[in-house]
Amino acid sequence: MKEISNLDWSDAGQRESLTMVYEHIVEMVEGNIDWYNENIKGKKQWASRIRLLSLGALGFGTVIPVIVDAVSPFLSLPASLATLVLAFGSGLIVFDRYMGYSTAWMRFRQTEMLIGAKLEAFQYQWMSDNATWGNQVLEEDELALILNRMFEFRAEINKIVRDETQLWIEEFKTSIKMLDENFQQIIEATRNGTITVEIQDCENYEGGWILSIDNKEVERGNGRSAAIMDVKPGSHKVSIEGLDDEGNIIEKNEKPITVNPGTDHKLVFIAKNSN
Repeated sequence: MKEISNLDWSDAGQRESLTMVYEHIVEMVEGNIDWYNENIKGKKQWASRIRLLSLGALGFGTVIPVIVDAVSPFLSLPASLATLVLAFGSGLIVFDRYMGYSTAWMRFRQTEMLIGAKLEAFQYQWMSDNATWGNQVLEEDELALILNRMFEFRAEINKIVRDETQLWIEEFKTSIKMLDENFQQIIEATRNGTITVEIQDCENYEGGWILSIDNKEVERGNGRSAAIMDVKPGSHKVSIEGLDDEGNIIEKNEKPITVNPGTDHKLVFIAKNSN
């Protein structure tokens, strides 16, 4: 980088000093452009790879059910395979959005092109000014005007870079917020629920009752209420088997229920009189 301190602004040295300031500013701006050009490569490569892989996964996931049906006579594949592949493809898109590869690639290219256009205009103005000045010595007000224009140009480039950085900060904040919200949604969507069971006229079951969910015994008792804890979200079947005084099953009452995440549900069974 050219050193521009202690410049000679006398009549004899003003042109050389002005040229040094110009070259210094051009060199710094070209450094900005080079930085964006260099960093665009990595962002573009990652964005292209992730998008291509996600499209492949999403496309493959849509045809997996057909493949499963076609090979079912020869090979047994889990039906959930399509869901896993589709989730992987969707996850790649979320990952790209969080890391900002695609948006950074476009933002860097846009900023690089804008700075390049500004620099080109600045260079043309410098050539025009040089042609106008010839060999004449500039007056102080003319010199001050040219220097101010150079400094304003550099300040404008700094603002473009600063604005782009601010966009990145805001984008990163949004990505973090989105990730946190998605994480909370996943937690909420997977929270287990509870089922409170009421057995009306339970005295009709002289030997008590057996409470089961999805054909798995949960509790034996003889009271009017019971609870099934930590039930995974989804569809289930809850049953009450009434027992006589000898422990024989005299009645089975079964009800379907859809458990929502983190929710308490209630089922009511009525014990019939076996007499």
